[in-house]
Order: sequence, then C-alpha cells, then structure tokens
Amino acid sequence: MSEMNIVIEGPEDALDFVSRLEKYPYNMDLCCGNVVVDAKSILGILYLGFHHVVSLRVYAEECRALCRDIERYIAA
Repeated sequence: MSEMNIVIEGPEDALDFVSRLEKYPYNMDLCCGNVVVDAKSILGILYLGFHHVVSLRVYAEECRALCRDIERYIAA
C-alpha cells in the first residue's frame, strides 16, 4: 500500500482527478479524519470537500506511473 497527501481545489479538479485515477486498476481510497470514500467516486470527493489536505491510499505495491499522473494534486 502507498499513501500520499493530496489537495483538490474545486469541482473541475475533482473531475480531472477522478478521470486520471480511473485509468489504473488499483483500489484507492481518500481519507479525511474518520471518513473514507472511494477515490474514484466523484460524489465521494464532493462529500469530502475542497481546499484541504486528504490522504490517498493506493492498494498496490507499484504506483509510480499513477504518482506522476496526479503530481499536480500531491500536497507539498
């Protein structure tokens, strides 16, 4: 499993983020506090809200290509 912090700034970013994740066969979750949603679910992302750091959990050993694809969303 890999875990990284991400920030989604608005609805357009949420749509782009989900479309990027859907290219990969891995199971992925977004976590914020005790709330966990499917990272490939636009409704889940909308439920979490925008402009704050959430944790992306990727249930795969090798996800370098995914990390490069979503680099703009990874929190510094």
